[in-house]
This record gives sequence, C-alpha cells and structure tokens, in this order.
Amino acid sequence: MKYLAVLFLLICSFLIPPSVNAQYRYPWPGILQDHPLYKIKVLRNKIIEKLIYSPVRRVEYDLLTADKMLYAAELLNTKGETRLAKETILKGENYMSKLVSDYFHASASGYRIPESLSVRISQAHVAHQTLIINLVAKAAPQDKKTYEDVLYFSRKNQDMLEGE
Repeated sequence: MKYLAVLFLLICSFLIPPSVNAQYRYPWPGILQDHPLYKIKVLRNKIIEKLIYSPVRRVEYDLLTADKMLYAAELLNTKGETRLAKETILKGENYMSKLVSDYFHASASGYRIPESLSVRISQAHVAHQTLIINLVAKAAPQDKKTYEDVLYFSRKNQDMLEGE
C-alpha cells in the first residue's frame, strides 16, 4: 500500500508543481537565506518560538515554519542556490520532526488537537513529500542523497503521526 502511495506522489510531482498544488498552499517564506538580513529574521523567529506557551500553538508554529522552510528550499533551488536549498530543506524537515514531538507532548498533556490542524498536518506531509520528490528528480547526482534523506525522514515523521 505504501508503494502505491509513493507511486502516486511520484506521478503527481510531475503533473502538479508543488508551489501551485491546489490542495495545499505554502505560505510565503519572506526573505530567503541568501539575503544579508536573514540572520535578523532567524533571531526574530527564535524569540517568537520561545514566547509560545500553548502546546497546540507550538504545533501550529512548527507546521508554519516547516512549510516556509520547504518552500524556501524550492525557491533557493530554483535560483541555483543548491547548498542553501539543501541546508534549508533539512531544517524544514527538522521542524516537522519537532512538530511530531510537540504533537505527542500536547496530546499527552491533555490538550485537544483540533481536527482542522490534524488535517492540515496530513496535507502538509503529502505536499512536502511531493515537493521533495520533485527536488530529487531535478537534483544533480551529488545532491540527490540529501533530498532522499529528507524524504526518508518525512515519511518516518508521517508514519509516527499516523501510528498515533
């Protein structure tokens, strides 16, 4: 069954560009990692992250940040900034791993995860994997391994949430 889903994602990745996927819209990432003021944005995001006390809001923030990072990776790759794209996509998937951890923490602490957020997370996994598969298809041979590793971790994160 999983192989069928992967085949479906592969086919979709060639038919529908991830950034215009009708089922999932990525938020605009703002300034990208190649911008001189990017470090200020990182500092701001770290401050915002520390100020979030609600476990459910933390899950929402993790998803938003992961979405922005993955879309930024696609934009950087399009600009030819392959090294930055690979670093960014790894960080984006790290936020998805953090999301899984925060999701379980929120559930274990008695917080109810809204159904709409669970649906968005499921849609994000599909959209992210489609984007990653698309990047694997476009990547130079020396860059494929990084994207394939990210795809592996994306599937692991999805499996953990679906097994909940």
